[in-house]
Amino acid sequence: MEPVPTVGWGFSPLDEELALLAGESLTPLQEEHLVRLAIWMPFARAAQQLAEVTRVHVSEATVRRHTQKAGQAYVEVQTLQSQAPEPSAAQSQQAAGRLVLSSDGAYVSLLRKQWAEVRTLALGEVKQTDKQVRSEHLSYFSRLMDAATFITLAEVETRRRQVLEAKEVCAVTDGALWLQDLVDLHRPDAVRI
Repeated sequence: MEPVPTVGWGFSPLDEELALLAGESLTPLQEEHLVRLAIWMPFARAAQQLAEVTRVHVSEATVRRHTQKAGQAYVEVQTLQSQAPEPSAAQSQQAAGRLVLSSDGAYVSLLRKQWAEVRTLALGEVKQTDKQVRSEHLSYFSRLMDAATFITLAEVETRRRQVLEAKEVCAVTDGALWLQDLVDLHRPDAVRI
C-alpha cells in the first residue's frame, strides 16, 4: 500500500455550501434560531434549547455575542428608517381607524449595581365588539437612551403604524413630561388618558 500524500490547510467547500459565517460554526438559519431563543429566555437556557433541538452546541458567551450583534444590526436599520422620507399618499391609505399609543420607562439593573431607564412605546389597533374594547396587533419600540433621543427615534414605529394618518388616537401614559413631549410630537391631537 502506498502512503497518502500530505495535504495542507484549506477552505472546506462544505463551509461555503452551508453558508457558514466567517469564523463561525453556525449557519445563518442556526444563528437566526439562536437569536430568537435568546430573546425569549436567558442566554444559558437558549444555548441548552438550541442543543436539544438542533444538536448544535454553543456557549452562553456565543449566544450573548450573536444576540447583541443582531440587536445592534436591528437598531441601525430602525435608525436609518426613522430618517427616511415621509410615506407617499398611496401608502397612507392603509392607515388604521383607531390606534392606542402607550409609552413608559422602566429601570433595569446593569452590571456593577448600576441602573438605567429603558423606554418603550407600544402601539395597537383599537377594536370594539359589543361592550368590549380591545387593543390588537400590538407593536413595540424600545431603547435604553435619553428621552429626547427616544422621542425622535420612535418615529420609525409611529410612521410604520401610520399614527398621523389614523382617524383617532388615544395616548395612555402617566404624567411624565417626556411622555407628553412624545405625544405632542407624534400625535398632538391624541386623546390623553
